[in-house]
Amino acid sequence: MEIIDSISIEHHGHQRCINLAVGDLANLPPEHAVDAIIVSAFPDDYALTARSLIGALERRRISVAELALRKAVDLRQFSSCWLSEVINQHDAGFHRILCFESAYR
Repeated sequence: MEIIDSISIEHHGHQRCINLAVGDLANLPPEHAVDAIIVSAFPDDYALTARSLIGALERRRISVAELALRKAVDLRQFSSCWLSEVINQHDAGFHRILCFESAYR
């Protein structure tokens, strides 16, 4: 995993970061654990392909299609994205998925 850029933001007196990373996001090492990862998809299409992040997550037993059935926040009508519920898989390296579905807007 390589962090190629980072933006720092202060939120309620705490420093937060948004990182642009290159590497296998489905296998984040503990030192690179994050609150959420961003996944892109076509609207309501979470097809598993050999080279996609959605496919890699499925191979780790994290189904974007199943998470889409129980969205914590659905903003597709306004900003083409939705946020998953908390993912309770201790070795995931992230807690949620933000799925951007580009064709909704």
